[in-house]
Amino acid sequence: MKVSHSVWLVGGLLLALSACQLQGSEALIALKSKAESGDVEAQSQLASAYFQGRDVEANPALALRWATKPAEQDDLFCVQMVAMIHFQGKGVKRDLPEASKWFAKAAVLGDANAAFTLGLMNDEGQGIPKNAVEAFAWYHVSMALSRDVSATSKYSAALEKKLTPRQIEAAKARTAEILKQAERKKDELYEKRLAIMKAANPQIPIEELRKKLPR
Repeated sequence: MKVSHSVWLVGGLLLALSACQLQGSEALIALKSKAESGDVEAQSQLASAYFQGRDVEANPALALRWATKPAEQDDLFCVQMVAMIHFQGKGVKRDLPEASKWFAKAAVLGDANAAFTLGLMNDEGQGIPKNAVEAFAWYHVSMALSRDVSATSKYSAALEKKLTPRQIEAAKARTAEILKQAERKKDELYEKRLAIMKAANPQIPIEELRKKLPR
């Protein structure tokens, strides 16, 4: 079963990024200055502007340049952006193996769509060697991360018919491994946010801050 997910994945990413709008050249100049000084939030905003062509001419290469550092620091939108730029290969050399690495990172950060896309790439050998066990595992990661599993379950069920019992067990173990990574990453990011809150509110006990900060 072949289907292109680049359109809906990009669409979802653009929707998520559309909240950040640049207005006028002065704002763009100021944003560039902050990004060049190392401000990760400014780099993320500048990357989304170049990715969408918002107040600047769309430039995937520049989007990739500015998105990479925030992506390395677990900014999910930038991780998604980097993955899609490599996946699409518009304005840059298409690099599906590299895209698969960033989709994996996005999935560990909780992106069910990225996990499904990675399952599909492994299932069909899209730019990477076919790997049925990995595909089955990533489909199940996607289902664990998503509320709507109807589409993914069809792919999973079709693939399961081709797998041996040993392969299924191996895939289940791999799924559990990935989900543990995702849980550890979730805890890590939570503690980082908590530390930022504590630094801003040193007078408030840490347990009180925990109550105020949802997981």
